[in-house]
Amino acid sequence: MIGGCYGITNLLPPNSSIGESVKRHRIAVTWLDCCTICQMAFLDLDEVLVGFGGAVQVVASPITDIRKFEHSDITIVQGAIGSPQDEDALRHIREKCGSLLAWGNCACYGGLCSMHNLATFRHMLTPPPDPTDPEDMEIGNPLTQPLPEQGNILTDIVTVDYLIPGCPPTASVIRHALTEIFAGRNPIPDTLPEYPGFPEYPTPEPY
Repeated sequence: MIGGCYGITNLLPPNSSIGESVKRHRIAVTWLDCCTICQMAFLDLDEVLVGFGGAVQVVASPITDIRKFEHSDITIVQGAIGSPQDEDALRHIREKCGSLLAWGNCACYGGLCSMHNLATFRHMLTPPPDPTDPEDMEIGNPLTQPLPEQGNILTDIVTVDYLIPGCPPTASVIRHALTEIFAGRNPIPDTLPEYPGFPEYPTPEPY
């Protein structure tokens, strides 16, 4: 499906190669309240990652050791907002980046991280009774910080330039989105194909 470094040549100046010195896009990747599957989805890009390596400079990521968050051209944020620290970090990231990408369903729509909105934190943190000794429930350690009653998505707090949904986004979606953004184009087409709709089936006879 990937087929080599398709589309990566659009990121580089004419007559240049991956190994030449060209202006690179400063990219930052971070996550808030989420799992790691969106991060792992990058591995599905296979050899396309080699092409991206010639067009980007990663200035921050979950596996880099940095003292402060420097300015980036594009910042990819994964996960929803599950704590005041997440909200503070997101606001700081927004100030330090040119374009912000909400990456994956949790960042775009809340995903699994927003399921606690269906109940209160007190209800969720109450341990279930032990069926063998329902009166002797072990209470966990108290929270060290208050948690919001509602989980938020990125657009609730800051301006988001691009929404890249998926759980996780597929390799083809990642490749298309990053290639178009790096080339200065909008990854979202002006027109979408018309959905053909569901086929009509005859009404079944009653039993």
